[in-house]
Amino acid sequence: MRSVTAIVLSCFLLTFAAEGQQGRRRAVGVTPAPPVVPPPAAGAPLAGLSAAQTGAFNAGRGTFNRDETAATGLGPVFNQASCGECHSVPAIGGGGGNNRNVTRIARRVNGAFDPLTELGGSLIQNRAIGARNGSVHNFVAERVPAQASIVVQRRTTPIFGLGLVDATPDADFIALAAEQAARGDGVAGRVNMTDNLRAGMKTVGKFGWKAQVPTLFQFAGDALLNEMGITNPDFPNETCPQGNCAELAFNPAP
Repeated sequence: MRSVTAIVLSCFLLTFAAEGQQGRRRAVGVTPAPPVVPPPAAGAPLAGLSAAQTGAFNAGRGTFNRDETAATGLGPVFNQASCGECHSVPAIGGGGGNNRNVTRIARRVNGAFDPLTELGGSLIQNRAIGARNGSVHNFVAERVPAQASIVVQRRTTPIFGLGLVDATPDADFIALAAEQAARGDGVAGRVNMTDNLRAGMKTVGKFGWKAQVPTLFQFAGDALLNEMGITNPDFPNETCPQGNCAELAFNPAP
């Protein structure tokens, strides 16, 4: 108890001393430095949000952590039942850790890249809905087919701060690439212009392992479909289990 009291007392004295120093600085006309705002903890909102912004953040975090079921559109094949299951290290919104990899497959035919869509590629969904998820039909999780000559494991990436990336104008990325190229040192990034579904044109790719997704909105829709099997306005077509679209006739919530 005395140790706790001592800590509280020391904090009070430090505060009192700091305030006294600030008073002396003001007395001699010295402008005190602005207070230092510490960065938010991993997974926490930025400081200074309005009540509406804080409410939106909390609502989004609730959705992010919610386990979906067959009734809410999960599956028929999927990787995890919530966003938070894959994005959890070191906090919700983080990466996947050592046990949260996804599998991509493909093959090369006469030098051409084939994502093996007809066999469930390029992303393998290693889980499927059944009785435990509220489905009367037990779907079968996908497996890497024998035809795949390229099999890649990719770790789930953190999404901390991606709202700031989304808010950065395309022109900034284009200017940065031009600045790097102008140095002529052989090290320069290149902007990936990719299909923007909402804009109906190609814009700068900002997200994904290959910068293949242009906006955070599109990124979320893509993940909902491909990682959880949940269709949405931008991605309205269900994933066919192992490429077999006939199985979709048994889907409880198409």
